Amino acid sequence: MFRQLQLLRPTFLVQFVIILSFSVSSAEPLSSLKTRQGHVNNPLADQHLNVLWARRGGEYNSSYIGPKKGGLMVDYLARRFNFTYSFLTVNEIYLYAVGKAKRGLVDYLLDGKELISFSNFPTPPKKQCDLLVHDVLLTTENYKTMELTLPWHRSIIVLMVPVPLITTNLDAVIKPFQWPVWTGIGISVITIIFFLKLTDRSPFAMSQTSEVSPSPTQQTEKADEICDHSSSTQTKKEPWNMYLYVFGMLLSQGGSCIRKHWSSRLVAGVWSLATFVFVQAYTSTLFTYIVTPSTAPLLVESVYDVVNKPHIQLVIERGRGFESTIMNTREKTGIFKQLRDKLMAFPKTRCYGASDCVALVKDGPNVVHGNAFVYVADYMINDFKITGKCNFQVARESFWPIIVGFGLQKGSLYTEPINKGILEMWDNGLMNLWESWFRAIPGKCENNFKQVNRSPTRVKTSPLSLKNLAGAFVVLSVGYGLSLLVFVVEHIMGYANRQRDRKRRNNFL
Repeated sequence: MFRQLQLLRPTFLVQFVIILSFSVSSAEPLSSLKTRQGHVNNPLADQHLNVLWARRGGEYNSSYIGPKKGGLMVDYLARRFNFTYSFLTVNEIYLYAVGKAKRGLVDYLLDGKELISFSNFPTPPKKQCDLLVHDVLLTTENYKTMELTLPWHRSIIVLMVPVPLITTNLDAVIKPFQWPVWTGIGISVITIIFFLKLTDRSPFAMSQTSEVSPSPTQQTEKADEICDHSSSTQTKKEPWNMYLYVFGMLLSQGGSCIRKHWSSRLVAGVWSLATFVFVQAYTSTLFTYIVTPSTAPLLVESVYDVVNKPHIQLVIERGRGFESTIMNTREKTGIFKQLRDKLMAFPKTRCYGASDCVALVKDGPNVVHGNAFVYVADYMINDFKITGKCNFQVARESFWPIIVGFGLQKGSLYTEPINKGILEMWDNGLMNLWESWFRAIPGKCENNFKQVNRSPTRVKTSPLSLKNLAGAFVVLSVGYGLSLLVFVVEHIMGYANRQRDRKRRNNFL
């Protein structure tokens, strides 16, 4: 028992210290305790933040003071963590100094230069920027100069290309077959006509209607007779009826019954079977080419087409993270090095803002624009509002996913609560909801935007080759051979009949 009390003695001592500490702290007024805890756990409480944003096309809403999605996020954070804010505006629109500009947005965040501010406050205090609401890439270079929050937006680099023009589909009637098939059909037509003319010279015409062998003149007339299913009488064959039969079967128009000797019937039957295969294969494939719009292929399908096609010119927006990543790459090989060489190969490869980038792609003819999908979507939506047409399309394959965050001063105490608020907005689905508010894709151009995440392309219908129709040509070849064999047999039998008739006449005399 004594040993158990010794073991419990440290526990009693710890409890005594905790109770004593709680008693001392509870001696403070309740209001003072709340204030002290509020400032410790929430550094943003009762603070006023100067928020810097870039006033640029597609990001400013006249009905709302500040950036669209970013403004709603700042408003949410202000209500959540009990602070006030005012937006600061400057002439710069890029993160770092670009061109003739001496400063970038990050410079206002790093130094203490006073800015002209505007907000709902009549005379807002002038101080340096506390929060940069911008698409700051989460890179090691940016981490060295500022504090970065958790990602507030995820996007990917895509290529904006002009929509190919729809041309007149004049060659749809010849697309179902490859040129070797058309050549084979032409040779088959010539061959079938040759065999029909050859079998006309068969001496063995079926003469079941007559017991006596006809004279040579009558034999020729019998060979030229055809069966007319629309009439019970036999009519004399016109010279072009043979051609009408050959081409009529090929055009699904049918034809009259061919001559009565077996060699002609055999070759005609083979031709009927072959043309049935040709016609069915042609009509089934023709429908696909007729209903499919005749459009030229896209300039590029992926970033690899940009580097592999010498005539393609890539245009990127000046001052964006995509440009700095390409131009500052240390790779001696690889896609980024190839893109940098591509940018240096053309004279005008930079654009400034939406109107300039859109104009360069329109003026083309082989110009594509690479940028984050959100900016490309804004450019396409704004162009649709102006022209009422879907002039641009996103290439099928995306390139280089990116994530962006807000920027704060180095060592800022506001980073942790802002990160917590960003996580809450993601969890509550507010990010996607606000995105749908400010970036509504026109229904007419919906397919032009879906190319980023579209499913793999369906197998394109290709013209039928000789391999596809080899069976029909084999049937024709076999039929020609059998017809020729029957033709020879008819000649032999005809010779035997003539010899027998000659002997009969000699015996009669």
